[in-house]
Amino acid sequence: LEYVPVVKQIAGFSERTFVSFLDSQRMNMYDVMTDGLANPSRVSRLLGAKGGMSRSELAADSKRIAKAINSATGRGNLGEKGNQIAPVLNIVMFSPRLLKSRVELLNNMFNPVAWKNMPRNSRAQILQDNVKFMAATVAVLSLAKAAGATVSLDPEEADFLKIRFGNTTYDTLTGLQQPIRFLLNMGDAVRADITGDETYTGRSKSELVGRFARSKLSPTAGAATDYITGSDFAGRKFSAKRTVIDLATPLPAGDIVEAFQEEGLIGAAKATPTLVGIGVGTYPPPPEKPKTKAEKLARKIVRDKMPDDART
Repeated sequence: LEYVPVVKQIAGFSERTFVSFLDSQRMNMYDVMTDGLANPSRVSRLLGAKGGMSRSELAADSKRIAKAINSATGRGNLGEKGNQIAPVLNIVMFSPRLLKSRVELLNNMFNPVAWKNMPRNSRAQILQDNVKFMAATVAVLSLAKAAGATVSLDPEEADFLKIRFGNTTYDTLTGLQQPIRFLLNMGDAVRADITGDETYTGRSKSELVGRFARSKLSPTAGAATDYITGSDFAGRKFSAKRTVIDLATPLPAGDIVEAFQEEGLIGAAKATPTLVGIGVGTYPPPPEKPKTKAEKLARKIVRDKMPDDART
């Protein structure tokens, strides 16, 4: 759109507005978290924070908090040279800095070594923020389930940690769902490989890496891959017309159109959270979903014997 007359002015204004808003949110969060450095709360003290910081300690803690906020809001650090070539990487990958930020965020959440290497007061602030995020996520998923939604806890399913109402799914994890699911499934595949578990029902390690890498391709690179392989990520036969339309359609608009095609006006209304950053997908749930390990293994054996077209 940035090359289309008139439209490029609108696109530029939209991008500047979004970036300015997000930067202001980053600064607001930075102010809130750094205010707790010099005067740590009771919770911060329990997590190891201390009062009476020196100027050098305050500078180190402030820098660490700034880095954590950038990670939480999608601005991952690729290093000096990596950040310079990020626009080039965007041709192949879908936002490499966002992907790096999700890795950094998971590292901040679950890696004890990363906690140990953080300055003391900023560690307390970051851990508090992580706990708030995880508690809010659990609360949202629990409330949705209580309201009648389906929430999958099986990482082998595409709906893992997503909220499903009918044919519509909502991903509230801000880009964390895919790497979490990949890591859990890869861990299970490695475990099965080490232990020689013949009842393992998941994908192979190469399949997991291939699918994750393909899901992170840019729209242009993804379209080229679809053409070469003859099918898209969902297994549908390649269609030049559909691909051109998808490339020209903004992602939120595409989500709403897809929902309208599946469920009409009700589906389109259900897809509107995509406008505020919630990941929305519209597709029917898998029929007769296997529950036990024996059922999953039986289905895997049958599926592996099918011709490629029938499996798709």
